[in-house]
Amino acid sequence: GGKVDSRFQEASEGFLDDDGAEDEGYDDFIDPDLLPKKPPDRGPCAGQSGKSGSTSPGKSGYTSSAYTSTGKEAAKNTAPEPPRADATQEKESSEPPPAPSDKNHRELTTIPVALNAKIAPTAILEDLREYLENETKACLQESKGNMVASIKGDQALHVPHSLKANIFVDVRMCAVKVQVYQQKVEGKKTIYLIEFQRCSGCTVMFNTSIFPKACQLFAKHKNYKLLDESLVESWRSREVVEANDDTASEYTDSCCCSADMLDPTLSMAADKERPDIQSQAACGVYDAMDPRPTTKCDDGQNEKCAKAVAEKLYEKTKDGVQENRAKIEALLDSTFEEVLYPTARALTRLTRFTEPENDAKEFWLKIETKIIETQKIMQGSSRLVTDALGIVLSKLFERVEKQGQ
Repeated sequence: GGKVDSRFQEASEGFLDDDGAEDEGYDDFIDPDLLPKKPPDRGPCAGQSGKSGSTSPGKSGYTSSAYTSTGKEAAKNTAPEPPRADATQEKESSEPPPAPSDKNHRELTTIPVALNAKIAPTAILEDLREYLENETKACLQESKGNMVASIKGDQALHVPHSLKANIFVDVRMCAVKVQVYQQKVEGKKTIYLIEFQRCSGCTVMFNTSIFPKACQLFAKHKNYKLLDESLVESWRSREVVEANDDTASEYTDSCCCSADMLDPTLSMAADKERPDIQSQAACGVYDAMDPRPTTKCDDGQNEKCAKAVAEKLYEKTKDGVQENRAKIEALLDSTFEEVLYPTARALTRLTRFTEPENDAKEFWLKIETKIIETQKIMQGSSRLVTDALGIVLSKLFERVEKQGQ
């Protein structure tokens, strides 16, 4: 790697020195016992000659020509063993790549950490993955927090020590790639650089929520030491802001005081060629049905506004057609997570208003069928979407049972 940043060097001096008491448990950053070992020699394969691996065709019961042939024919019919990885190659693959030589390579969104000697570097992304999965579970199943993630993982990227995920804060998505690098300090010690890259999506959410929470994770985790104190201060200041923030969110500072304001939002929902526009439409419906109080509406008034939006979605034209339902179905026809997840969250809020006098029954009969179809399509590609749509159905059934329908 390149020259180490001076602020990383100063932050890690006491931590990387072998003499101080502060360094206990962090003297060696990679435990050799945790690295993969060369597999033991298994001897000749079944069907080949040799004392340790010889097999009798009569006793084994195999009748394939691979087991009854001899000499050159046997060698041709018997599948060769896969090449065994060299121990050095296995060790290199378990370690992150060296950091880029460019000093300013996404420095502002990179977290420098020192690793506990008992922990392998592969644990960095494992701990991050576990954190995102726990946040998703808490938000969907326990209604705690506002962050969920659809993790793609390094298998989809074919890049070691990397992770890609679609992370939602409330309903706005940010596609994030995380790459882990290693960097030598003083020629012998190793620090790890966890680089966060916003690939697409909401810049505000990435800078004010996603990256600060990642800093918080590694600052508080017992296996890591954060080497940049300015990152610690950034997430601490963010916690103070969130604790003193009485607004519903940055995007819902005023309620939808007129259901007619929903018309331009729903018109965007029908544009199937533009998933980015559809995503904005789904987020707009979600925000319009927010039951929480804002700076301009108390709890009761905001609930009335949400009910007016529901009636707008349920209403029929003079010909008896629910045009707005067709626009919601257009959102459910999408295969993009940034469209389907906010749509599912908006429909979950809509289940609060299922009174039959508002033509809700006909609306939900059609939407329920569409949800089931979308679940089948997305089952193999997005667990987050299928779980979110499943919550819509469960909430709907609960409401119907209470009403005795």
